[in-house]
Amino acid sequence: MNRIHNSLGRGAALVLLLAASASAVTLSAVQDADVATGGGWDNSTLGGSDHISTNWAEATSVIGHIQFDVSGLAPGSVQQATLRLFHDFNTVPGVDLDIYRVTSSWDEATVTWPTRPSLAASPSSTLSIDGSDTSTEVWREWDVTSLVQSWVNGAETNYGMALVRDPDAEPWPYLRSKDYSGDNHPELVVTVPEPASMALAVACLLTGLLVRSRPLVA
Repeated sequence: MNRIHNSLGRGAALVLLLAASASAVTLSAVQDADVATGGGWDNSTLGGSDHISTNWAEATSVIGHIQFDVSGLAPGSVQQATLRLFHDFNTVPGVDLDIYRVTSSWDEATVTWPTRPSLAASPSSTLSIDGSDTSTEVWREWDVTSLVQSWVNGAETNYGMALVRDPDAEPWPYLRSKDYSGDNHPELVVTVPEPASMALAVACLLTGLLVRSRPLVA
């Protein structure tokens, strides 16, 4: 019975170790750009703007695009991923801000409304802004864990994300881009295991397995 208790104890210790072995990696955007239609914006390249999801004068639709390089993350390593964008202007109470997976390539220096990339049929994540939320100068966050896992694990190609206001109409919220002159640029915060802690966890697991494999002695 002592050997059983020892195995259970090691198992509990392993669970605690795994829970404490994660660290957060913050990635910066490698490109971002709006595309807009209406008001004469269809053929404009807007990738140098200091905001995405911007009120382009008389535009009837605006889509923001953003991409992060996740190639440095190992397959199976993503435990959680959060997109963080800093909301500067324009209150947007009672609307949804949807994140879509981009499904074709684009370049912030050349993308326009007619050449915009294709998007997945449904959102990967939605942030619903409460009807009483009139905040600005705050971080907005989306859980994009499944999306980032699909890139890192090779299930989907990483062409980035698109942000669409629902309903897609003004006012758009002005979210700081990577080109903003100050701070609070777009962030992708990814929780991954710490390699040293994981190695120790595996060692503990193997020890537990060895203990359980021995014959029990009355």
